[in-house]
This record gives sequence, structure tokens and C-alpha cells, in this order.
Amino acid sequence: MIIAAYAGCGKTTFAKKHPDVCVEVASMPYARILPIVKEETNRNFEQEKAAEYHVNNPIYPYNMIADILELEKRFKYVIIPSVQSAIEVLQNVYKRKVILCYPDDELEEEYRERYLKRGNTETFCVIFADGMQNFLKPLKNNKDAYHFVLKSGEFLEDKFYEFEDLCKEFPMATLEQERIAILKDWIHEKKKDIWLHINIFTANYFYQVKDVDNAEEREFIYNFAKKLYEYDYLGVIHSYDYDIRESAEKTHSDKANVVGKEELLNILETKTGTKVEEKEFSITLSGFEFKKNGKKPELFGVYLLIENDGRLSAGCWTEGLMYPQGIFHQSRNGVIELDDVIAWLDVEKLHIDIDAILKKQEGVMAKCDM
Repeated sequence: MIIAAYAGCGKTTFAKKHPDVCVEVASMPYARILPIVKEETNRNFEQEKAAEYHVNNPIYPYNMIADILELEKRFKYVIIPSVQSAIEVLQNVYKRKVILCYPDDELEEEYRERYLKRGNTETFCVIFADGMQNFLKPLKNNKDAYHFVLKSGEFLEDKFYEFEDLCKEFPMATLEQERIAILKDWIHEKKKDIWLHINIFTANYFYQVKDVDNAEEREFIYNFAKKLYEYDYLGVIHSYDYDIRESAEKTHSDKANVVGKEELLNILETKTGTKVEEKEFSITLSGFEFKKNGKKPELFGVYLLIENDGRLSAGCWTEGLMYPQGIFHQSRNGVIELDDVIAWLDVEKLHIDIDAILKKQEGVMAKCDM
């Protein structure tokens, strides 16, 4: 059985207590391009979770799924995070049965305490404690999974014998090795041609990652992204599992500038000589599309959202087997339904005039164009 459990439910403890029949698969080493470390359960690892400078691995979740399917052959229980994208693939593509474990309603503060106790950051708490209901909604709506709701004070370990009974009642054969091999071959080809699109001070640079599993490559990308984030330059790094240069040239109307490691470091060192002053400035956003007009968002568009209660959020519009009507997917696997939104704005068509900010004038008004 594959057990997908929400953050803080006790995945690591459960796996340690039952090492002969259980293994834990953490998503972060698959989802982000991080240094390869052996000790992934220490306090430093917990502090890294949800760090804003991490670069996404575009092969995720398939790289993680390949290992899950292999481990399923060796262990009775494979414990994974409740990542919606991975659960959808496991259920719909590979027809795996999944046990979902998640907190009962109104346990946000209890789980916040769990996160802080194990060393997670406040950012992590905001995402997974404050935003808990956004994550739980698609889990609760999953009609093809077995559901275990943890009450206050409960952990996965408290459900061990119920898991055992379920496995006896509904045994499941492991996946054919041939299908796993096909997935691994696809991943092997994809990981050799990853591209990073790096935006620094409105200038665009492109870096080719020739092997995303190479330890030296991962270390460089992690350190570069962290340094860029520390300067807070509105720098952005997007990752792709295909050559993004042609489409980027059409979008930005300039030739794709391909750079190597040394060039990237030199560019960062040069750009950091001029820093945006930390003063307040204002931008005006216009062009929101209102739901009442009856128009749907564009597939895979990234949108700034105004929710029904007036809060701002963001998400990527997707449509699939689990959500044929469409849904706004968020980076940490939260979802927002169209019914919960008043209006949306395509943020990828926005442009902020950074030069206006860099003039260091009093009362700067930054222009935001659509």
C-alpha cells in the first residue's frame, strides 16, 4: 500500500518504527534541485522545507513516482507526502491504491506547534498550517482512495493495525517491471536537457543543465539561487524539461542569451553592485477578468486571484481527470476552485518598470504594464 500523509502526521516516525515493512519517500529532494545529502531527516533539512529560493525540478513528480513504484516491490508500506500531482498520477496512470491520511478539521494550531517543534520555518507554517484547508479539500474529494482522518493528538502510528487490516482485506499486486522501466527511460532522457530561465533586473539568461542528478550541478544551482534570493532583486528562476529558448524569444522579443556557470556568477556579482532601495512604492494592477463575465481562464495560465472573501492568492489553471471542470493549482499542491474566486489576472503578461524603482527618487511610482 502507498500511504500519502499530510505534513506533520508522523511519516518519519512511522517508517523508523517499522523499518522491515515500511519506507518513507520525502518529496523535497525530488521536487527541488538541491544538494545531494545523506542525512535528510535532521533539523537543517526541516528548516530547508518551503524555502523560497529553491529551484523546481521540472521532472517532478515522475522522478519520485518511479522510486515509489520500485519501493512498492520491496516494502509493504511506502509512505509519501500528500502531493496532489503525485497522487493523481499514481491513481490514474498506474492504477495504484492509495491510503490518504490527513488531520481532522480545525487542527491548524496543533499542527503549527508540531512544525515549529521539529524545526520548520514560519514560512512553512504559513503554507501548511494556515493554508491547510486548501490542501485538504482535494484529498477529501478523492473518491478512489482509502481515507484515515487523524484526530487531535493522533499520528500515523495510531493507525498501524487498521492499515494491516486494510491490506489483508484488499491485497494489491505490484506494478509490472516493464512499465517502471519505460518511466525510468523517459526520466533518463528528460534529465539530460533541463533548461533554467533566469531573470535578473529584467535581463533574461538561459542555462542548460546537462544532468539534473549530477551532484556538482545541483550544488551550483542551489547556491546560485540562494545567493540571488539573498539580494532580493526580484530575480526569478524558472525550470523547464525542454529547450525554452525559442518560446522565450517570442515572449520577450530579444535573443536568448545562453550562459555558463562562470558567466552567471559574474552577472550576479555585477548586478548586485546596484541594489533596489528599501522604500515603499506603489503599483496599479488593471485588466482583471471577472468570473461573472462567463469566460474561463486559459489552460496553464498563471493568475493572481481575488477570492470571494477579498483575499489575494495565485494559481495555475489546469484541467484533468480529477478536475475536468478546471481548477487553480498552487505550487505547494493546494487548489482553489473557480467558485471560490471573483476575478483573476494573468501575471505572466505583467511587466513592472524596474528602472523607475532604481532611480531612487522619493515617492517612486512604479508602472505596471499589461
